[in-house]
Amino acid sequence: MFLTEQRTNAILHTDEETMELRHLRYFLMIAQTENVRRASRNLHVTQPAITRQLRDLEEELGVDLFERLPRGVKLSAAGRAYQEDVSQIMAAIDQARERAIRVAAGEMGILRIGYLEIGAWKGIVPETFQAYTRKYPSLRLELLPDNTARQYELLERGEIDGGFVYPFDDLPEGCEAIPVRNSDIVLATPASWSDRFSASVSVGELEQMPFIGFHREEHPAYHDRLLAVCAKAGITPRTVQIVHDEGAVLSLVSAGIGVAIVNDANKDRPPSGIQFLPVEDLSLPLSLHFAWQSENSNPALRAFVHMLREHGSVASDSLIDAPSLAP
Repeated sequence: MFLTEQRTNAILHTDEETMELRHLRYFLMIAQTENVRRASRNLHVTQPAITRQLRDLEEELGVDLFERLPRGVKLSAAGRAYQEDVSQIMAAIDQARERAIRVAAGEMGILRIGYLEIGAWKGIVPETFQAYTRKYPSLRLELLPDNTARQYELLERGEIDGGFVYPFDDLPEGCEAIPVRNSDIVLATPASWSDRFSASVSVGELEQMPFIGFHREEHPAYHDRLLAVCAKAGITPRTVQIVHDEGAVLSLVSAGIGVAIVNDANKDRPPSGIQFLPVEDLSLPLSLHFAWQSENSNPALRAFVHMLREHGSVASDSLIDAPSLAP
């Protein structure tokens, strides 16, 4: 049976004053022991004080909660009804206290995290997600896959607490970030073309190859940096298809439509029909970061950052050293 707000208010308030919680605790202990003296010992409160509080409580309610016996007391019919409701109230108060403590410690509540799909297949990102949900099963972890630019927008609007991003440019104002993984670029080629390549590829070999590219609006900073490193190496990719994301890029490579320069983190989810080869003298360091708004006070976020660093120290990825952000 659940208490309505009206019934709860009736228990805790009278016309003249607000009843204090100690009245209820004393009442429950007397009801449990059926003896004022034993209740006094259990509560470490003097017997006269217990007796006075009980008398005050009964006067406020206008009913006798106990029948006085030669040896102890016994709940009256009104007292039994009152005990049932008060027990629920006190249990709810204890639960509220416990919940507040756990939320403050980051053990309960909601944590919304954005991530890049390519970073969640293997290594520190999925391992941290798993470790966090195991340690805090009462916390709701909401995960949103999206690209870096859109994650920045969600952070700014407060729609996510943090996100795994590739910050090619300066972080948005008010953001902090820690680096968690290093990667680079590789050439994705159709496995059916294996006779065309050795263990690695020279930049010169790329000049006449058909390339699969992606639309700039999906990853503008990455797109521009990739073209810049190609230009610096002296090549202009001959693009034959442009698609929306790297998954679509790899599907066309697997189909034998062309080759593509991709993040080497794709090795964590090697698609069928594709081989990844290093390209001599072509590099674009990619540093995956976890970013969040500095003013975000969500305790669950602080616990996540702490676990991310703690888990990263033993993860299989290359964790970049960063100052401690433990709460």
